[in-house]
Amino acid sequence: MSLVVDKVSKRYKNDWVLKDVSFEAAAGEVFGIFAASGVGKSTLLRSIQPENARNGGTVTSADGAAKEFVSIPGSAKSPSFFRRLFGSSTRPESSASAGEIRNLMESGSLHSGSVLLLDDPFCSLDLAARLELFDQVRSFVKEMNIVAVFATSRFDDILPFCDRAAVLTNGGIAQIGSPQDVYERPATAAVARMVGRNNVFAARRLSSSKADSTVFVTIDGEHRLTTRAADIKTLGPLNQNILLCIRPEQISISFGASFPEDNLIKGKIEGIQQLGHFAVISLSCEGLALTASVPRVIGLNRGDECMVGLPPDRIRIFSA
Repeated sequence: MSLVVDKVSKRYKNDWVLKDVSFEAAAGEVFGIFAASGVGKSTLLRSIQPENARNGGTVTSADGAAKEFVSIPGSAKSPSFFRRLFGSSTRPESSASAGEIRNLMESGSLHSGSVLLLDDPFCSLDLAARLELFDQVRSFVKEMNIVAVFATSRFDDILPFCDRAAVLTNGGIAQIGSPQDVYERPATAAVARMVGRNNVFAARRLSSSKADSTVFVTIDGEHRLTTRAADIKTLGPLNQNILLCIRPEQISISFGASFPEDNLIKGKIEGIQQLGHFAVISLSCEGLALTASVPRVIGLNRGDECMVGLPPDRIRIFSA
């Protein structure tokens, strides 16, 4: 059984919260709904349930109407959450096993054909507890062959938990894909900003849209950057600004000679922020501010001058 959400819309008075939202979630899949707080994630989960009114659209399954909806809202510290999941009102400890999940399966509370709606019930748990529950619930969903839809405003929870995810913006879905694909290949600049740290800056195209590669000049700093070729719809006209995007971890910092096709520009280290297993480096590149991330900061000091590389195949192009 798969859950088919087709053009679901919801409004409050004259304000449309959801407009023509469509996606399909397969049995055995954890499908994520990712959006900023207050954008409509909870409204979407409520609109999926048959007892709640919608202003348009349908919710069905591949073999007809979905059979049963079980919604778990709010905080995972709620005793009802753990009572449903483990048959106990107490938080599972690290020794929690698959056998505790089987208690739920054997109870018949959920069965093949059920749809489990999770409105960020893990939000108040610490990281270790969340990761533990992600593994257990994923195994449970696959073993029971049910559909699970998980809504959250933290993409860091989407990555380890969900098989696929939809990014919700402005009442509609901006992109659907595997979490890693959404992270590495965002469909828009807005999605790129939402799902992780990013360098997004304005530029204007200099080269022909028919060239094997595309040359841009940045608005800040007037740096010439080369990217992979793109279609004319993505590039837009020559006299129109577009946005270039590159992740901090895709930027290189060097102090020696390198090849010019690496889009090398001069930079200065303005700040270093240690964040556990990596560090964020703030760079001033002659008018263009960039952020890089590196696994260690040995040999890097504030005030150092360096060469900053932006690999052409890592730069993504979006309309402004």
